[in-house]
Amino acid sequence: MDKVGKEGVIMGVLDPTKVTRTALQNAASVAGLMLTTDCISTS
Repeated sequence: MDKVGKEGVIMGVLDPTKVTRTALQNAASVAGLMLTTDCISTS
């Protein structure tokens, strides 16, 4: 049996718009940190 969430969506399926929005937020956060940091260390 499939696990169905409260909205009738099969559990484990990600919403593509949420994934894109989260990726953009994370990228903006990293860019902001890089702009405010005096030096950047890369491995």
